[in-house]
Formats: sequence, C-alpha cells, structure tokens
Amino acid sequence: MASQEARIDKWLWAARIFKTRTLATAACRKGQVSMGGAQLKASRTVKAGDIVCVRKPPITYSFKVLQPRGSTSAARDTGKCDTTRTV
Repeated sequence: MASQEARIDKWLWAARIFKTRTLATAACRKGQVSMGGAQLKASRTVKAGDIVCVRKPPITYSFKVLQPRGSTSAARDTGKCDTTRTV
C-alpha cells in the first residue's frame, strides 16, 4: 500500500465519521459506504481527492478525502463534508 493511501474503514474512523473502526467496518458490510455509486468493502483503499458517500438514514453524507493518513490530533483535517441539505 502506498503511503498516500489508507483503508476506507481506517479513514472513516480516523476522520471521526464513526466512533470505532468496528462500526466503520459494519457500515461497509451493510452497504452504507459508497464511492462513485459502488458500495465499498472495508479493505478498499482511498486516496486524496476521492469522494466517499456515507448513508446514515435519513441523511447521506458526502466527504472529500483531503489526507488519507495522519495523526489522531489532526483528524479534523483528513476530510471535508460536502453534504448539502435538501428538503
């Protein structure tokens, strides 16, 4: 694995989208995590610039991966939420 890639379950946990890596893995297994319309397995790698969609009913969040790896103190800088609210 290249240094600028990370597993999607680790990234979801590091970006604090899910509280634990186990919850991130479970969301992937349930089909709640997708990229480009395709559901992702927990082992799928992401890189900077990827758009990841996370479905937490009733909302689907879109995140842009800014930094796939980083320290836990810099977790807020790993991704940007691009979700727009629709009524």
